[in-house]
Amino acid sequence: MERGRGAGTHGRGRAVSSPAVWWVTDEGFARRVLADVRHRFKVVPEGRRSMVAQCFETFDWRLWESGLVLTRSARPARWVLSRTDDRAIVAEAKPGKAAPRRWFWSDFPPGALRDHLRKICGIRAVLPMGRFRETREFLALCNDDGKTVCRLVWEKASAKEPRERAEPSSAAGFRLIPLKGYTGEARGAAACLAEMGCRAVAGSDHPARLAFAAAGREPGDYSSKARVDLPQGITAADACRRIHLFSLDTAERNLPGIYDDLDTEFLHDFRVALRRSRSALSLVKGVFPARVEKRFGKDLAEIQRATNRLRDLDVHLLERGAFEAMLPLELHAGLDGLFRQLERERERALRRCLEFLKRPVTMEILRDWRAFLEPSAEAAAPRANEPAEALGKRLLRKRFRRILKDGRGIGAKTPDAALHKLRLQVKKLRYLLEFFGSLLPAGETASFVKRFRRLQNILGRFNDLCNQETWVRRRLEAAEAKAGTSTELAASLGGLLSELGRARAAERAKFGRAFSRLDAPSVRARAKALFGGKDDFK
Repeated sequence: MERGRGAGTHGRGRAVSSPAVWWVTDEGFARRVLADVRHRFKVVPEGRRSMVAQCFETFDWRLWESGLVLTRSARPARWVLSRTDDRAIVAEAKPGKAAPRRWFWSDFPPGALRDHLRKICGIRAVLPMGRFRETREFLALCNDDGKTVCRLVWEKASAKEPRERAEPSSAAGFRLIPLKGYTGEARGAAACLAEMGCRAVAGSDHPARLAFAAAGREPGDYSSKARVDLPQGITAADACRRIHLFSLDTAERNLPGIYDDLDTEFLHDFRVALRRSRSALSLVKGVFPARVEKRFGKDLAEIQRATNRLRDLDVHLLERGAFEAMLPLELHAGLDGLFRQLERERERALRRCLEFLKRPVTMEILRDWRAFLEPSAEAAAPRANEPAEALGKRLLRKRFRRILKDGRGIGAKTPDAALHKLRLQVKKLRYLLEFFGSLLPAGETASFVKRFRRLQNILGRFNDLCNQETWVRRRLEAAEAKAGTSTELAASLGGLLSELGRARAAERAKFGRAFSRLDAPSVRARAKALFGGKDDFK
């Protein structure tokens, strides 16, 4: 039930639970249902409301996965964040005058809606994703004494400008709202709906689904997380084809968002997909012909290198809030000029990156890669027919053994470069678990991943701080060498350098404890059970 509006504001009585929705096939059938309800209750109309709503969602469904839908309507003019199950309003706001092509949480007015979007969407933009029209008729169901015993909301929804598709572009249903003290009557109304053939559902039939379908989307149809389910008994070659096709699909789905510069995560996910394929080509040797591994390993690396500069600038710009939090307020002014310069550099880097990605030879590389990965009569490689499970376990044993060996050699005086090398080994282990994890016991795999995730996060954060420290140092040296550099900029960069150094040292200090948790006897025993073999990893 909506908070403070909708069916709950008509007539007397107080709703006692979230209403169920009873969907029907068409309007004619709904009228027959209403006629049957009138045999049991006196039906009193309480009003009608129609609206057209534009749906907004992140590309990777962060709102829907949190059980929420964001809509914007013109009459009345408002943003509404509501729950998918009972349509209750979580937060709302009046739209501003600006209408950008995509919205970040910071584009919304201060308040509860903005706070929710900041927490859920983060750096992702919410994008327009279809429209729907909805009409609601509010009906009071009364007993012989004329008292309202429950409410019925007749809801009709349809997609605006739907695509040509087989799925229905409209839906209708009744929302039954019980009132306190009349639960028996509400059960009778529910039984009436069920007897007539209505289907009780939860929030999965939210009218936003119609809008999404009209826009060519389906909730959950994209995730950047690797989720390749491999069947038992699959060969190494077929498994690797599936793994690479998943990564290629992910990369290509992100290209339009990069072209339109919708948010920085499109480029990030594109790069992760390329890196995942490159890692698979380097880690799983002998499954494809050597010439294929060599060619596409080189080609995919070239595409990724073309995006490096743009991604580096994105990372620096996204760190502005963190940088400001490290410095006292009086040193913030020096950062303003720095970030204005970074924005100009990003514009140039974006143009160069897009030129590279859109060139015919780049598109040809991706087409050729897909053509190879699709089922073909390609010549077999030495390990092509090896069972994927056996190959995966062997590679996992080798990588885990290497991590333990390298990690045990790291002490307080070990150079930072050793931690960077270990980070790469841990990342390779994570990739192998993504590739072959579906062939291992799910519960045991999740428990093992949990143990090394903390170490991976520490090493990743340590690497980020080292990179930031190097970048700030170079900026400071360039600023000091350039005549006319403001003292404010030099002071801000100097302050950042000191704070980043302290943060890096603090992160490194966490390494020993995190590694000892991974090197524990119980974890080694779990690894042996998961990966097989005779190695005790001692």
